[in-house]
Amino acid sequence: MSLKTIREVAEQQSVSKQTIRKKMDDGFRRDYVSKEGNKLLISEAGVAELVKRLSGVEDGTENRNSQTQTANATCKPQSQTANQAEKVVTQQVGGKRSGWFARLFGGK
Repeated sequence: MSLKTIREVAEQQSVSKQTIRKKMDDGFRRDYVSKEGNKLLISEAGVAELVKRLSGVEDGTENRNSQTQTANATCKPQSQTANQAEKVVTQQVGGKRSGWFARLFGGK
């Protein structure tokens, strides 16, 4: 049975040690981790479980990239938000753009 440190698993999966630690809850530590001196050693089965957790398979959760893509898809495009801000500022200054807004978006 091969045991790996958090650092070895992190390097193997191209993630940080902190990411590995975050995926290791109390149940995981109880089932898959042993301690040797000041090092936590993860069993082969534990490494396989971490790989699942990192890919988002655990408990049907999505991985971080999928969540980010979903969040980005539901946000307004930046240009639409800028257009709304332009309308508000234009209305407030009586139809003319002035000051910082004019410098940023061009005056009329």
